[in-house]
Amino acid sequence: MDNNFEDVEKELNVQLHPDIKAYFNSYWFLELAGTYNGYDLVLNSVVPGIELQDFKQETKLYKAAHHQLVNIPIGIESNGLLLVVDNESGEVKLEDYERKSFERISENLSGLIRGL
Repeated sequence: MDNNFEDVEKELNVQLHPDIKAYFNSYWFLELAGTYNGYDLVLNSVVPGIELQDFKQETKLYKAAHHQLVNIPIGIESNGLLLVVDNESGEVKLEDYERKSFERISENLSGLIRGL
């Protein structure tokens, strides 16, 4: 089942990167966790009928904290860093909110998932 992101994009006032849409339309899991490049990561669940509502709520909170959506939250790292997808390039990065810094860990989301 393909999710329609039109309502989500309209409500968030953002055009989502194709990799983010593919993530929700290509996978189904309650939890996906693993180690990637030495980082212990947990990706947000993808459950038909539930995930878009959770995704929209989490992304709204992220936008409120950052005042923009340059990056889209997609998971978390074991030390509490956010796992985000750059909404322009599709690169996957770890965000340290307190330091206001980002570290690129993967060229794209599918590469990250294959490597977990």
